[in-house]
Amino acid sequence: MKPVALLIALLSAAQPAQKPGSRERIVLLVDEIKAIRNFPVVVAERLGYLEGVTVMNIRDDAPTAEMLMDGRVDAVMAYYHHNIVNRAAGREFQAVVTLGVTPGVKVLVANHARDKYKTLRDLKGSRIIAGGAGSAKTTVANALVLAGGHTLADYTRIANESKDKIAAALKSGEADLVVAPTPDGTYYEAQGAGSVFADLTTSEGTRKTLGSLFPSSTVYMTSERVKAHPETAQRL
Repeated sequence: MKPVALLIALLSAAQPAQKPGSRERIVLLVDEIKAIRNFPVVVAERLGYLEGVTVMNIRDDAPTAEMLMDGRVDAVMAYYHHNIVNRAAGREFQAVVTLGVTPGVKVLVANHARDKYKTLRDLKGSRIIAGGAGSAKTTVANALVLAGGHTLADYTRIANESKDKIAAALKSGEADLVVAPTPDGTYYEAQGAGSVFADLTTSEGTRKTLGSLFPSSTVYMTSERVKAHPETAQRL
């Protein structure tokens, strides 16, 4: 049975969630709710397991960290590295649930650069299309470069564009590699823009490339709220 079908079967066979009754309502903020990595929360919500939990998509006009700190939301579902970034900024956040142990992306190398970039050790001087400075895709690009024994100054990060523009950049030689979440990697391959440099969608591929698993999608809260309301963390 395929993993997705198995997940749905297991959830469907489980006991229905109990009515929350007078329990306090929980607000869960989700980073890109339509992304494949957030499939578990979509399934859980549709099966009724999140009754009493309000699920919201992340808003561009309201900083996520501020919403968590001031109590407008109780928890955030996003990449694990946000915990590290926020702790570095003095915010006491902690992950209470780990949903992903791989980055869930494919790294593709452009056809023109295939012979130059074959292993992580070759990434010095590369131009990698990733996301913003603190994005999940950039975190993956950073991890690849560091795993190859280089520093973050040894590669050039190129900002994300539309899929068509990214494919064009790979074909024209403006970029060497791209960090592509599912299903974008398949699109670039179909366009003839590149081939797989590293498959980080599986545990096996992640261990082979990075040497260990890589926590990605998590649910995190403020440490203060976890301590004051452990039942909220347990419920999530």
